Amino acid sequence: MNLRLLLLPLFLFLLYGSNAYASKDWSIPQVEVDAEIRPDGTILYTEFRTYRFQGSFSEVDYNLPKIGFTEITDLRIYEDDTPYMNLNTGEPGTFRVRDNRRSIDITIFYRATDEERTFTIQYVLHGAIVTGPDHAEFNWIYLSDRWERGTDYFFAVLAFPGDVPADEIHTWVRGAGYKTNIRKQTGLIRADASDVSRNESIQIRTVFPSSVLATPVNDPELTLALAEEQERLWNEERLRKIETDARNREIAKWATLALTLIGLLVLIGYYREYGMRHRLPQRVPPELYELPVNEPPAIAGWLYYQTHVGGMQLVGTMLDLARRGYFKMEEFKTTSTFLKTESSDFYLIANENKPDEALTDWEEYLLGFLMSKIGDGKKPLKEIFKQGSSGTQKAVQEWTKMVRKDAKTRNWYDEESKTGMKKNLLFQILLVIVSITGMIFMSELFAILMIVAILLAVLSLIIQRRSVEGELAYQRIRAYRNALTRGKPSEFITPKDKTIHLLYAIALGVTGKRFENLTGNLNIQDVSWLYFHNGVFNSAQLAATMNTLAATGASTVGSVAGGSGAMAGAGGGGAGGGAR
Repeated sequence: MNLRLLLLPLFLFLLYGSNAYASKDWSIPQVEVDAEIRPDGTILYTEFRTYRFQGSFSEVDYNLPKIGFTEITDLRIYEDDTPYMNLNTGEPGTFRVRDNRRSIDITIFYRATDEERTFTIQYVLHGAIVTGPDHAEFNWIYLSDRWERGTDYFFAVLAFPGDVPADEIHTWVRGAGYKTNIRKQTGLIRADASDVSRNESIQIRTVFPSSVLATPVNDPELTLALAEEQERLWNEERLRKIETDARNREIAKWATLALTLIGLLVLIGYYREYGMRHRLPQRVPPELYELPVNEPPAIAGWLYYQTHVGGMQLVGTMLDLARRGYFKMEEFKTTSTFLKTESSDFYLIANENKPDEALTDWEEYLLGFLMSKIGDGKKPLKEIFKQGSSGTQKAVQEWTKMVRKDAKTRNWYDEESKTGMKKNLLFQILLVIVSITGMIFMSELFAILMIVAILLAVLSLIIQRRSVEGELAYQRIRAYRNALTRGKPSEFITPKDKTIHLLYAIALGVTGKRFENLTGNLNIQDVSWLYFHNGVFNSAQLAATMNTLAATGASTVGSVAGGSGAMAGAGGGGAGGGAR
């Protein structure tokens, strides 16, 4: 049977499965609150929260800040008429309560897929009523801005313990007050709102006669006049803040635009002064078929990759040491099974007769590290560069530092351009500090300036330029890499050992099919320092082996090359949370 037909069901499963996962979402179409003030000053608070699930979900959170009350009791969770059990098992139909320092966190466990569910959270509030000589106050956030989703429709009822006349009930709404309708009637008030966003809250301050309560006075200063004055002052402050915010946003808009342009002009200015590329004293052809510089592969890779040293440069150096006779490499393959495909690795084998020639300090360091791992026998490459080995990680990091230090002695980069790079970086950092200060004290619009300043700080790297000698060497290395990727056999000017081109190809990132083409182009017939697992040499086998070696080296070395481098009427209520 055609393999494509066999794989089609799997492909469709993955396609629709991934689409289903990507579309997983939830919303809160409705929240209803029923609050009943009792004569003893406690409040039976019942919240009906409706969730609409798209996809599969199993938990919802309800987080109540410890503000505006002393304790809650008689906590119950329902769904329709079915009570949930207070257990710490995580099983559907149960809930868990955690009493943290700043909040009471409730997690409800269930199973839901593509449906609507309504959970009832009920508890008794203690200490949420402030009682004065003639009036009492209940100030509560019925709908929080701490939820992860907005609410399509909100409805609340607050009932009093007696027939309180409607004209003796006084209310003030904070948050989404412009969306909230309040209706008073004897003994209760009703409130509703639509399309409340996740960033809006609904807080209602309610003052009513304290004569309906059988509780002692706990705030002798509370009066209706005081509440009215506090709300008048709060509203004046709110309007003043709106005016200030509008003025600050206008200032921030123009300041952000001006400072962004200044930051860009500073970058351009420093680039023109320090970063303009040098004119070369001679023309470099687009393709160069000879070794471009008298430098080791890792140094050539350092220049080509803009001072970066990684796994490919280390592999190129390791192969160069093997080519020069410091050790040998032998390929071995694991046998394939039903569940595991055939794979390759390489043994590093110590060479008894080492050549007598000068090595750079970083070549000698790498050779010493490899020999310490090999000992008198042989060891697989993957084991030498075993992921998670702190000793190997430190050795690789030290090796990369030594390569960079040696490469810098070539003076291929203009030291004066580094000054311009640092100046621009400092200026852009100053803009970042200004933007953070602006966000704190004026407007969030300064976030735009911060993003632009960070980008301009990163672009400081373009100011650093190569010296004349460095630019010439870079252009020659780039032309040589172009030749390695698409050159013809007759065009290469090769030394006695043509395999050296393969080492530079790896250090310059030429792998895969292009590397295989290069092997055929060079028509290499033997590699004495590399043993093949079947003992038979051919160019196709060499290309496959070197490609595998490059991939193995880059992945194993790359896995350890890192390791460094990489923040008020004081209302109560306001429960927040989410679903998952």
